[in-house]
Amino acid sequence: MKNPSGIKSPPILIALLFICCLLLPGIAISQDLLQVQPSTSAQRKLVVDMSADELTQYYPSKFSDLIFDSNQDELASLLKNAGMRVQDFFGDLSNTSSKEQVFLQVLNSDGKPQSSSRKEFYYLIISKGSKSELDWEEDRVDKKGHAVSLNKNKGFIITSRFAFLCIYLHPQHQPGSRFRYLGRAGNRAYVIAFAQKPEVADYLAGYRDDLSNTLTHYRIQGFVWLHPDSYQIMRMETSMVAPAGFLQYHATEIDYQEVQFEGVSHSFWLPDKVIVNMKARGVLCRNQHRYSEYKLFDIQSDYKITLPKMSNSTPSKPAR
Repeated sequence: MKNPSGIKSPPILIALLFICCLLLPGIAISQDLLQVQPSTSAQRKLVVDMSADELTQYYPSKFSDLIFDSNQDELASLLKNAGMRVQDFFGDLSNTSSKEQVFLQVLNSDGKPQSSSRKEFYYLIISKGSKSELDWEEDRVDKKGHAVSLNKNKGFIITSRFAFLCIYLHPQHQPGSRFRYLGRAGNRAYVIAFAQKPEVADYLAGYRDDLSNTLTHYRIQGFVWLHPDSYQIMRMETSMVAPAGFLQYHATEIDYQEVQFEGVSHSFWLPDKVIVNMKARGVLCRNQHRYSEYKLFDIQSDYKITLPKMSNSTPSKPAR
Protein backbone atom coordinates (compact mmCIF):
# COMPACT_ATOMS: atom_id res chain seq x y z
CA MET A 1 0.00 0.00 0.00
CA LYS A 2 1.19 3.50 -0.81
CA ASN A 3 2.75 5.37 2.09
CA PRO A 4 0.58 8.49 2.61
CA SER A 5 3.02 10.29 4.90
CA GLY A 6 4.09 12.71 2.22
CA ILE A 7 0.64 13.50 0.85
CA LYS A 8 0.09 17.05 -0.23
CA SER A 9 -3.62 17.14 -0.88
CA PRO A 10 -5.04 19.41 -3.56
CA PRO A 11 -8.03 21.55 -2.58
CA ILE A 12 -11.52 20.18 -3.12
CA LEU A 13 -12.33 22.89 -5.63
CA ILE A 14 -15.67 24.00 -6.97
CA ALA A 15 -14.92 25.57 -10.33
CA LEU A 16 -17.27 28.53 -10.66
CA LEU A 17 -18.18 28.98 -14.28
CA PHE A 18 -19.94 32.19 -15.25
CA ILE A 19 -22.51 31.44 -17.88
CA CYS A 20 -25.24 33.74 -19.17
CA CYS A 21 -24.43 36.31 -16.49
CA LEU A 22 -24.73 33.81 -13.65
CA LEU A 23 -21.95 34.94 -11.37
CA LEU A 24 -21.42 31.78 -9.38
CA PRO A 25 -21.60 28.03 -9.27
CA GLY A 26 -24.70 26.03 -8.85
CA ILE A 27 -26.07 25.12 -5.49
CA ALA A 28 -29.24 25.76 -3.61
CA ILE A 29 -30.60 25.36 -0.11
CA SER A 30 -31.88 21.98 1.04
CA GLN A 31 -35.26 21.73 2.73
CA ASP A 32 -33.66 21.77 6.17
CA LEU A 33 -31.72 24.89 5.33
CA LEU A 34 -34.62 26.67 3.71
CA GLN A 35 -36.34 26.45 7.09
CA VAL A 36 -33.33 27.61 9.09
CA GLN A 37 -31.45 30.38 7.35
CA PRO A 38 -28.50 31.33 9.64
CA SER A 39 -29.86 34.34 11.46
CA THR A 40 -29.64 33.64 15.18
CA SER A 41 -26.67 33.03 17.44
CA ALA A 42 -27.81 29.45 18.08
CA GLN A 43 -27.88 28.72 14.36
CA ARG A 44 -24.36 30.10 13.97
CA LYS A 45 -23.02 27.48 16.38
CA LEU A 46 -20.68 24.89 14.94
CA VAL A 47 -22.32 21.48 14.66
CA VAL A 48 -19.76 20.03 17.09
CA ASP A 49 -21.03 22.47 19.75
CA MET A 50 -24.77 21.99 19.26
CA SER A 51 -26.84 20.13 21.82
CA ALA A 52 -28.92 17.11 20.83
CA ASP A 53 -32.04 19.31 20.87
CA GLU A 54 -30.40 21.93 18.62
CA LEU A 55 -29.23 19.31 16.13
CA THR A 56 -32.71 17.81 15.99
CA GLN A 57 -34.27 21.25 15.57
CA TYR A 58 -31.97 22.59 12.86
CA TYR A 59 -31.40 19.31 10.99
CA PRO A 60 -34.66 17.39 11.49
CA SER A 61 -34.36 15.08 8.47
CA LYS A 62 -30.81 14.03 9.33
CA PHE A 63 -31.32 12.93 12.93
CA SER A 64 -34.88 11.65 13.13
CA ASP A 65 -33.59 8.10 13.70
CA LEU A 66 -30.46 8.94 15.69
CA ILE A 67 -29.99 7.62 19.22
CA PHE A 68 -27.79 10.32 20.75
CA ASP A 69 -24.89 9.33 22.96
CA SER A 70 -23.00 11.95 24.96
CA ASN A 71 -20.20 9.51 25.85
CA GLN A 72 -17.09 10.27 23.77
CA ASP A 73 -15.10 7.16 24.76
CA GLU A 74 -15.58 5.56 21.33
CA LEU A 75 -14.53 8.63 19.33
CA ALA A 76 -10.77 7.96 19.20
CA SER A 77 -11.28 4.37 18.07
CA LEU A 78 -13.83 5.40 15.43
CA LEU A 79 -11.51 8.05 14.00
CA LYS A 80 -8.59 5.62 13.94
CA ASN A 81 -10.56 2.94 12.11
CA ALA A 82 -12.21 5.37 9.69
CA GLY A 83 -8.85 7.00 9.02
CA MET A 84 -7.34 3.62 8.12
CA ARG A 85 -10.16 2.96 5.65
CA VAL A 86 -9.63 6.37 4.00
CA GLN A 87 -5.87 5.80 3.89
CA ASP A 88 -6.42 2.43 2.20
CA PHE A 89 -8.80 4.06 -0.29
CA PHE A 90 -6.23 6.58 -1.46
CA GLY A 91 -3.51 3.96 -1.57
CA ASP A 92 -5.45 1.32 -3.53
CA LEU A 93 -7.83 3.15 -5.90
CA SER A 94 -7.12 2.93 -9.63
CA ASN A 95 -8.36 4.92 -12.62
CA THR A 96 -12.15 4.67 -12.59
CA SER A 97 -15.03 5.63 -14.86
CA SER A 98 -18.76 5.74 -14.22
CA LYS A 99 -21.94 6.92 -15.82
CA GLU A 100 -23.08 10.24 -14.38
CA GLN A 101 -26.61 11.63 -14.60
CA VAL A 102 -26.97 15.26 -13.52
CA PHE A 103 -30.15 17.22 -12.82
CA LEU A 104 -29.46 20.97 -12.72
CA GLN A 105 -31.80 23.58 -11.23
CA VAL A 106 -31.84 27.33 -10.73
CA LEU A 107 -34.21 28.15 -7.87
CA ASN A 108 -36.34 31.10 -6.83
CA SER A 109 -35.89 32.62 -3.39
CA ASP A 110 -38.64 30.32 -2.03
CA GLY A 111 -36.72 27.25 -3.19
CA LYS A 112 -39.08 26.47 -6.10
CA PRO A 113 -37.46 25.65 -9.47
CA GLN A 114 -37.06 28.51 -11.92
CA SER A 115 -35.38 26.45 -14.65
CA SER A 116 -33.87 22.99 -14.99
CA SER A 117 -31.79 20.80 -17.26
CA ARG A 118 -30.68 17.18 -17.42
CA LYS A 119 -27.24 16.01 -18.54
CA GLU A 120 -25.50 12.67 -18.94
CA PHE A 121 -21.73 12.18 -18.92
CA TYR A 122 -18.99 9.74 -18.14
CA TYR A 123 -17.21 10.74 -14.93
CA LEU A 124 -13.51 9.90 -14.67
CA ILE A 125 -11.27 9.57 -11.61
CA ILE A 126 -7.71 9.62 -12.92
CA SER A 127 -4.36 9.22 -11.22
CA LYS A 128 -1.58 11.48 -12.50
CA GLY A 129 0.94 8.83 -11.58
CA SER A 130 2.73 10.55 -8.71
CA LYS A 131 4.36 8.14 -6.27
CA SER A 132 5.12 10.63 -3.50
CA GLU A 133 1.84 12.52 -3.08
CA LEU A 134 -1.89 12.29 -3.67
CA ASP A 135 -2.25 13.49 -7.24
CA TRP A 136 -5.67 12.81 -8.74
CA GLU A 137 -7.96 14.62 -11.11
CA GLU A 138 -11.64 14.23 -11.88
CA ASP A 139 -12.94 14.87 -15.38
CA ARG A 140 -15.95 14.37 -17.66
CA VAL A 141 -16.32 13.13 -21.22
CA ASP A 142 -19.37 12.76 -23.47
CA LYS A 143 -20.84 9.58 -24.89
CA LYS A 144 -18.15 9.48 -27.58
CA GLY A 145 -15.33 9.89 -25.09
CA HIS A 146 -14.66 13.53 -26.00
CA ALA A 147 -13.81 16.12 -23.34
CA VAL A 148 -16.82 18.08 -22.07
CA SER A 149 -16.77 21.87 -22.17
CA LEU A 150 -18.38 23.07 -18.95
CA ASN A 151 -18.92 26.60 -20.23
CA LYS A 152 -21.70 25.55 -22.63
CA ASN A 153 -24.52 24.84 -20.24
CA LYS A 154 -26.81 27.79 -21.00
CA GLY A 155 -27.10 29.31 -17.54
CA PHE A 156 -26.42 26.21 -15.45
CA ILE A 157 -23.30 25.43 -13.48
CA ILE A 158 -22.06 21.89 -12.98
CA THR A 159 -20.32 20.93 -9.75
CA SER A 160 -17.75 18.18 -9.37
CA ARG A 161 -14.85 16.73 -7.29
CA PHE A 162 -16.84 14.49 -4.98
CA ALA A 163 -14.81 11.28 -4.93
CA PHE A 164 -12.27 12.53 -2.40
CA LEU A 165 -14.42 14.39 0.10
CA CYS A 166 -13.44 11.68 2.58
CA ILE A 167 -10.01 13.39 2.84
CA TYR A 168 -11.18 15.12 6.03
CA LEU A 169 -10.96 11.80 7.87
CA HIS A 170 -7.54 10.93 6.50
CA PRO A 171 -5.08 10.58 9.43
CA GLN A 172 -3.02 13.44 7.99
CA HIS A 173 -5.98 15.84 8.02
CA GLN A 174 -7.85 14.76 11.16
CA PRO A 175 -5.75 17.17 13.31
CA GLY A 176 -7.21 20.04 11.28
CA SER A 177 -10.72 19.44 12.62
CA ARG A 178 -12.63 19.00 15.88
CA PHE A 179 -14.69 15.82 16.07
CA ARG A 180 -17.63 14.74 18.20
CA TYR A 181 -19.34 11.37 18.41
CA LEU A 182 -23.13 11.82 18.19
CA GLY A 183 -24.48 8.29 18.48
CA ARG A 184 -25.97 5.48 16.37
CA ALA A 185 -28.43 5.86 13.51
CA GLY A 186 -31.35 3.55 12.83
CA ASN A 187 -29.18 1.39 10.54
CA ARG A 188 -26.62 1.14 13.39
CA ALA A 189 -24.21 3.47 11.59
CA TYR A 190 -21.92 5.52 13.80
CA VAL A 191 -22.53 9.25 13.35
CA ILE A 192 -19.75 11.80 13.86
CA ALA A 193 -19.82 15.60 13.59
CA PHE A 194 -16.74 17.60 12.62
CA ALA A 195 -15.69 21.21 12.09
CA GLN A 196 -12.41 22.51 10.75
CA LYS A 197 -10.22 24.50 13.12
CA PRO A 198 -9.50 28.08 12.01
CA GLU A 199 -6.03 28.14 13.52
CA VAL A 200 -4.80 25.11 11.55
CA ALA A 201 -5.58 26.63 8.13
CA ASP A 202 -5.89 23.15 6.61
CA TYR A 203 -8.58 24.44 4.28
CA LEU A 204 -9.26 21.83 1.59
CA ALA A 205 -12.40 23.37 0.08
CA GLY A 206 -12.49 26.37 -2.19
CA TYR A 207 -13.79 27.84 -5.40
CA ARG A 208 -12.20 29.52 -8.39
CA ASP A 209 -13.73 32.58 -10.01
CA ASP A 210 -13.13 31.94 -13.70
CA LEU A 211 -13.58 35.62 -14.55
CA SER A 212 -10.78 36.85 -12.30
CA ASN A 213 -8.99 33.48 -11.93
CA THR A 214 -8.86 34.04 -8.16
CA LEU A 215 -9.00 31.16 -5.69
CA THR A 216 -10.89 31.46 -2.40
CA HIS A 217 -10.62 28.82 0.35
CA TYR A 218 -13.07 28.33 3.19
CA ARG A 219 -13.65 26.16 6.27
CA ILE A 220 -16.27 23.46 6.35
CA GLN A 221 -18.16 21.45 8.94
CA GLY A 222 -20.39 18.46 8.62
CA PHE A 223 -21.49 14.95 9.53
CA VAL A 224 -20.17 11.47 8.72
CA TRP A 225 -22.03 8.14 8.86
CA LEU A 226 -19.71 5.12 9.34
CA HIS A 227 -20.58 1.52 8.55
CA PRO A 228 -21.14 -0.34 11.86
CA ASP A 229 -18.77 -3.20 10.95
CA SER A 230 -16.21 -1.94 8.42
CA TYR A 231 -16.06 1.75 9.48
CA GLN A 232 -16.30 2.74 5.82
CA ILE A 233 -17.90 6.12 5.14
CA MET A 234 -21.49 5.47 4.04
CA ARG A 235 -22.63 9.09 3.92
CA MET A 236 -21.19 12.58 4.33
CA GLU A 237 -22.79 16.00 4.56
CA THR A 238 -20.70 19.17 4.58
CA SER A 239 -21.36 22.91 4.55
CA MET A 240 -19.22 26.02 4.69
CA VAL A 241 -18.77 27.54 8.16
CA ALA A 242 -19.10 31.16 7.01
CA PRO A 243 -19.59 33.06 3.73
CA ALA A 244 -16.45 33.44 1.63
CA GLY A 245 -16.17 36.17 -1.00
CA PHE A 246 -19.39 36.24 -2.97
CA LEU A 247 -20.21 32.65 -2.04
CA GLN A 248 -22.84 32.90 0.68
CA TYR A 249 -23.65 29.24 1.20
CA HIS A 250 -22.43 25.88 -0.05
CA ALA A 251 -23.40 22.38 1.07
CA THR A 252 -22.86 18.87 -0.26
CA GLU A 253 -24.66 15.63 0.61
CA ILE A 254 -23.11 12.34 -0.57
CA ASP A 255 -24.40 8.78 -0.30
CA TYR A 256 -21.72 6.20 -1.07
CA GLN A 257 -22.15 2.78 -2.65
CA GLU A 258 -19.94 -0.26 -2.23
CA VAL A 259 -18.35 -1.13 -5.58
CA GLN A 260 -16.66 -4.45 -6.30
CA PHE A 261 -14.47 -4.39 -9.41
CA GLU A 262 -13.85 -7.59 -11.35
CA GLY A 263 -10.47 -9.07 -10.53
CA VAL A 264 -9.97 -6.88 -7.43
CA SER A 265 -10.01 -8.64 -4.07
CA HIS A 266 -11.52 -5.80 -2.03
CA SER A 267 -14.32 -3.32 -2.64
CA PHE A 268 -14.36 0.49 -2.75
CA TRP A 269 -16.93 2.95 -1.47
CA LEU A 270 -17.60 5.51 -4.21
CA PRO A 271 -20.23 8.24 -4.73
CA ASP A 272 -23.74 7.01 -5.48
CA LYS A 273 -26.00 10.06 -5.08
CA VAL A 274 -24.86 13.64 -4.55
CA ILE A 275 -26.89 16.80 -3.86
CA VAL A 276 -25.08 20.13 -4.01
CA ASN A 277 -26.71 23.33 -2.76
CA MET A 278 -25.27 26.79 -3.24
CA LYS A 279 -26.12 30.45 -2.89
CA ALA A 280 -23.96 33.28 -4.19
CA ARG A 281 -24.84 36.87 -5.10
CA GLY A 282 -28.48 36.00 -4.58
CA VAL A 283 -28.54 33.11 -7.06
CA LEU A 284 -29.76 29.75 -5.72
CA CYS A 285 -28.99 26.51 -7.53
CA ARG A 286 -29.20 22.80 -6.89
CA ASN A 287 -27.28 20.03 -8.63
CA GLN A 288 -28.25 16.39 -8.22
CA HIS A 289 -25.75 13.78 -9.41
CA ARG A 290 -26.23 10.02 -9.74
CA TYR A 291 -23.37 7.61 -10.47
CA SER A 292 -23.59 4.03 -11.72
CA GLU A 293 -21.74 1.35 -13.71
CA TYR A 294 -18.31 1.95 -12.20
CA LYS A 295 -15.42 0.39 -14.15
CA LEU A 296 -11.64 0.41 -13.98
CA PHE A 297 -9.63 1.48 -17.01
CA ASP A 298 -6.05 1.97 -18.20
CA ILE A 299 -5.01 5.19 -19.89
CA GLN A 300 -3.21 4.35 -23.13
CA SER A 301 -0.99 6.74 -25.05
CA ASP A 302 -3.98 7.88 -27.09
CA TYR A 303 -6.07 8.40 -23.93
CA LYS A 304 -8.56 5.82 -25.17
CA ILE A 305 -10.91 4.76 -22.39
CA THR A 306 -13.29 1.82 -22.28
CA LEU A 307 -16.49 3.37 -20.97
CA PRO A 308 -19.62 1.76 -19.53
CA LYS A 309 -22.54 1.43 -21.93
CA MET A 310 -25.09 4.24 -21.75
CA SER A 311 -28.61 3.08 -20.98
CA ASN A 312 -31.94 4.59 -20.00
CA SER A 313 -32.44 2.24 -17.08
CA THR A 314 -32.31 3.58 -13.55
CA PRO A 315 -29.59 1.87 -11.53
CA SER A 316 -30.81 -0.13 -8.59
CA LYS A 317 -29.87 1.03 -5.14
CA PRO A 318 -27.01 -1.07 -3.80
CA ALA A 319 -27.37 -2.94 -0.53
CA ARG A 320 -25.78 -1.15 2.40
